Amino acid sequence: MPSRSEPARQARRDLDRHDFKLEWSRRATEFIDFELRRRGITYRDLAERLTVLGVHETEASISRQINEGTLPTWLLLAAMESIGLYLDVSPHRK
Repeated sequence: MPSRSEPARQARRDLDRHDFKLEWSRRATEFIDFELRRRGITYRDLAERLTVLGVHETEASISRQINEGTLPTWLLLAAMESIGLYLDVSPHRK
């Protein structure tokens, strides 16, 4: 039988996971925001570059997602490629 403190422990683990995800989301959005500023690329410029890749996001949606820290991974990777940052995710061949 679980102890009385088991629900409290589970709640703490859930909070730790939530904090962990928030921290990594914050880091990802800070990273892309820094790279955009470093290159002098506005959110409008990014939206235009993404359109060339077939990704249709508006300046406002990009701004909102970056400012709220809710930028999805697929959009982060597309944004990186559109500004010339490449992440090699191909399988390694022997």
